[in-house]
Amino acid sequence: MSNTHEIDTALGTIITEVNPDPDYPGIYLSLKRGANTYGICLMEVLDNETDNPALNVVVWNPNNVWDDPEFTQKTSKEDVNRMFNEEE
Repeated sequence: MSNTHEIDTALGTIITEVNPDPDYPGIYLSLKRGANTYGICLMEVLDNETDNPALNVVVWNPNNVWDDPEFTQKTSKEDVNRMFNEEE
């Protein structure tokens, strides 16, 4: 199975890429147009080897992709579990 996928769109190619760090499993989303690729989002699990992992989402501003993230949200294991428990 490939670690990357590409989806062609009217704004460029969306690229998904698996984060190779086993301590922070996750996926990057980038947008590519021509020779330029810009990271937009990362969704990963933090603290993977402890009893209290968390879901972390980081979003960069497309206007300033080299700056600090525009938005970061960390969701606890308990909140993730509640999300799935509500479906049952």
